[in-house]
Amino acid sequence: MPYPLFEPPRAPSERSTTNRQPAVLTTPFGDGYRQRTPAGLNADLVKATLVWVGLSKADAVAIETFFAARRGVEAFRWTAPWEDVERLWLATKWGRGFDKPTATFQADVEEVPA
Repeated sequence: MPYPLFEPPRAPSERSTTNRQPAVLTTPFGDGYRQRTPAGLNADLVKATLVWVGLSKADAVAIETFFAARRGVEAFRWTAPWEDVERLWLATKWGRGFDKPTATFQADVEEVPA
């Protein structure tokens, strides 16, 4: 089954952030020396908090419906605005805020290995 493509009504705002926390295996030796190595082939996957500000109610509902349909278990394809390559992502947490007459939306997503 092909992964669905996430096409939000507009790009996330500049308030969005990315995080990387590489998974590293560390082996301590004597005299404080430590040897480090990546923990597997996919040890440096990206996590991001996406923020949309000033959305119409319909746009906020469209984004929320897309993430809810994935139920936090199905990956989706998306090209982040700060990148030129499409990656697979998983939405782990999302929610809406209401700033009458507009809405804000925030989602935590993480890259998943292809």
